Amino acid sequence: LSDLATLAARRHRPDVAVVLFGAADGTAETSLLTVAFRPDREAADRHLAEVRRRLSAEEFAQCWERGRRLGVEDVAMVIAEISEGPAPS
Repeated sequence: LSDLATLAARRHRPDVAVVLFGAADGTAETSLLTVAFRPDREAADRHLAEVRRRLSAEEFAQCWERGRRLGVEDVAMVIAEISEGPAPS
């Protein structure tokens, strides 16, 4: 999920990126699965800092919490938002 969040950040979707970073964080805390391919933590941290600067503190917090509550069935919908282009102003 953090790699998809990085992709969203690169595609100028900071809102979607934060949702996916939040989902990755929530999943990491609750998952008993071992990740076979670890995300590039340095890139994820860099992009997380970037999207944090691009959103207000309130927007960031809302997106982060949305991601933390995201169910597995909702992930595909959020991923689809990456290709929708930049977030509306």
